[in-house]
Formats: sequence, C-alpha cells, structure tokens
Amino acid sequence: MKEAEIELAQTANSNENGGIKPREPRKPLLDYVKVAFAFFTIEPYLLCYVLPSSISSIAVQRLNLEKACRVGLNHTKEKCDEWEGNITVQIQSMVADMTTWQIPLQSGIPAIFILFVGAWSDRTRNRKALMLLPIFGELVSSFGLILTTYIFSTNGRFGRLG
Repeated sequence: MKEAEIELAQTANSNENGGIKPREPRKPLLDYVKVAFAFFTIEPYLLCYVLPSSISSIAVQRLNLEKACRVGLNHTKEKCDEWEGNITVQIQSMVADMTTWQIPLQSGIPAIFILFVGAWSDRTRNRKALMLLPIFGELVSSFGLILTTYIFSTNGRFGRLG
C-alpha cells in the first residue's frame, strides 16, 4: 500500500512530460495588499478613526487648558501649574467658551456634507474613499495641534476680542 501512495504522490507532482512541476511564481506584495484592502469593510476604518481620536482627546483637552492659562490669560508656567482657586474657574470658562463653537462646527458641517455625499456614494459605490475623509481630517487636526504646541506663544483661538 505504501508503494501505491508514493506512486500517487509522484504522479500528482509530475507534469505530462514526466518531470516535476515547477513552482508557481510568488505574487508581489502589492497584490496581497490589494486583496486585503478589498476584503476589509467598515470595521478597520472605524477602528483607525475612533481609537486614535479617543486617545488624543485627553491630550487635546490638556493642551487647551494649558494654552488658555498661559496664552489666553497671560499667566506664568508656575502659576498655571498650581491650578488654584480663581485661576481654575477662569481657565475652564475660557475653554468652555471655545468648546461651545468648536463642537457644533466639528459635527454640523459633516452632518450637512453627508446629506449630499451619501447619495453620490450609493450611486458610485465608492464608500471607502469617503470613509478615509474623516481619517484624513483627524490627521490634519493632529498636525495642527503639533504646530500649536511648537508655536505655543501665539494667541490662536484664545485671543481677546476688542
């Protein structure tokens, strides 16, 4: 019985000429990436958007508080590090004022935009490109936050009017 198995294995590995079949050439890495990209649906994109956004939100809140104290209220670094009494109320009030216009802009504009773009993506079946837009927006936002960290002394969004 073992001889029959060996003969079957040799027959399976041979071609018409009696020789061994050559190995198929390896696919380029780009082909594997294309297959993986076509396989994934919305979940990885959602993960790539929500996870970094959640992680960075704490750092962004701290940056807003620091910038409000040191730039908006012109306090020293030592005074801002203490967080005592009236200063805390002033800082939180300034950040709350900034947040009242920031959040409606960050959610209102996309809500209006999606009314028009949703129908277009249904017609063209080009949803993946539209799912990349929020990730690109977060990337631009992150670069902007890095820029404001290096240019910390500018008054930016905490400027006094009048």
